[in-house]
Order: sequence, then C-alpha cells, then structure tokens
Amino acid sequence: MQTHTFGPRTSVVGSGIRFVAVTDDTWRVVDPGGRIVGHVQLRPVPGGTRVRAKRFNAAAGGFVLVGEFWSVDEAIAALRN
Repeated sequence: MQTHTFGPRTSVVGSGIRFVAVTDDTWRVVDPGGRIVGHVQLRPVPGGTRVRAKRFNAAAGGFVLVGEFWSVDEAIAALRN
C-alpha cells in the first residue's frame, strides 16, 4: 500500500478499501464489502501530521481509538489487525 494524499472525494486503495470524506480532516474507512472499518483523522502537530485511527466497534456503541501514527499506511494496518 502507498501513502495517500486525501482529496475532497472518495479514494480507493489497491486492496479495495475506500476512504469517504466525513469532514475536512476525517475519512471513513470502508471495506470492499461496504462495512465500516473505522475512521482516520489527520491532526497537524509540530513536526508534521499525525493520523489518528479509530475502529468501529458495535459492542462499544461507536468508535474506539486504536492509536496515532505518522502515516496513513500505519493507521490502516492498525485498523486491519
């Protein structure tokens, strides 16, 4: 997988995962079957941009923080695990 620059539209990565814009800095991660996997959120910090990953958990009633990463690739990998 390669690191992606998000735009205003839906983006698709090679594995069939789609990113759908929710806000200017948050994207919904959707698997090839149309299920919501989670959210990724870009956060500017000194020295760069952090990517916050939240996994959707129906039992928890929403999204659970997985972690913050320096790349979208790392955030997506964490959502897959």
